[in-house]
Amino acid sequence: MVTERGGFILLKNNNYRLQGDLVLSRSFGDYVYKEFLSVEPDIHKFPIKENDKYLIMATDGFWKLASMEELTDIILKWEDTMQGEIGLSKYLTHEVLKKSIKIKKDNISVLVFNIKSILSQY
Repeated sequence: MVTERGGFILLKNNNYRLQGDLVLSRSFGDYVYKEFLSVEPDIHKFPIKENDKYLIMATDGFWKLASMEELTDIILKWEDTMQGEIGLSKYLTHEVLKKSIKIKKDNISVLVFNIKSILSQY
């Protein structure tokens, strides 16, 4: 989409940057880059399976530090020892931030939806 609109994306310091300048995810609010971006979201549908527990929505700063395998381990640890003491979103953020002192805390936001809890209401 960016190239179709006359822009370009450059990999710089392990980040994809719009026009070689601003990290792609941060450029959506910048007027300067408006002509190269679409605010139309990509929507993907995934069936919820019987053994699915959580839906995790997070910013790119979180996903840069966390793999699915690591998340599974962190969530299982939380379920076994920390559930009730700290919310899962906060726990995930804390555990993932331990991996990197370079990333700023304002680069990570995490939302967790308990799928089983939500579906049990219907």
